[in-house]
Amino acid sequence: MPAGNPVGMRAKGCCKFSRTFSTSMYIIAIAWLYVVLLIAVADSSVVGGILTFVFGGLAPLALFLWLVGTPARRRGRRRADPPGGGEDDRRP
Repeated sequence: MPAGNPVGMRAKGCCKFSRTFSTSMYIIAIAWLYVVLLIAVADSSVVGGILTFVFGGLAPLALFLWLVGTPARRRGRRRADPPGGGEDDRRP
């Protein structure tokens, strides 16, 4: 191990795969849905349980994942566009 690299620290860009979200983000999202599902099942009515699951679990989680994924989508869009802005200046 090099002297300048503390144990457990990785150099930037050394990982083999680049993902939008890390695996731990998905684990947290699944755990959140599990907890909200348990709360929804414990609700006294079916309609209340469904509303609890949708408005306490699905909607906030979808919003959170969309907001957190915005920078990755932006990077992907920039990577897909050519450097000149994507417009062809040549005349037909």
